[in-house]
Amino acid sequence: MSETTKLNLDPNLAGALCYAFGCISGIIFFILETENKRIRFHALQSILLFAGLSILCVISIILTIVTDFFAFELANSLIWLLQCVLWIVLIIKTYQGQTIKIPGLGDFAQQQVGWPEKES
Repeated sequence: MSETTKLNLDPNLAGALCYAFGCISGIIFFILETENKRIRFHALQSILLFAGLSILCVISIILTIVTDFFAFELANSLIWLLQCVLWIVLIIKTYQGQTIKIPGLGDFAQQQVGWPEKES
């Protein structure tokens, strides 16, 4: 079954590109792709995930500066590592046609774009 996209891209490629540049590519695809709900799901999940992790990094950096407490620096490193791993896994798995829903964020994104849950 061939999915249609407004951007005339392969849906797996477009979904993977939603994660390629974090929030930025997510926002671009969320705005430009108005037809394919699966791509809009990946775009919104990318926006929520990478914006949330970026905010956590900023908070951790601020707390490290203010308190000079090593645990916040360690937390920042772990958040950065998590962000890198998720970025790679989401790009690869989405390009392969699989859908990974981040707990909480994925359900919210799915509900917002009206994309029914499908087993991949």
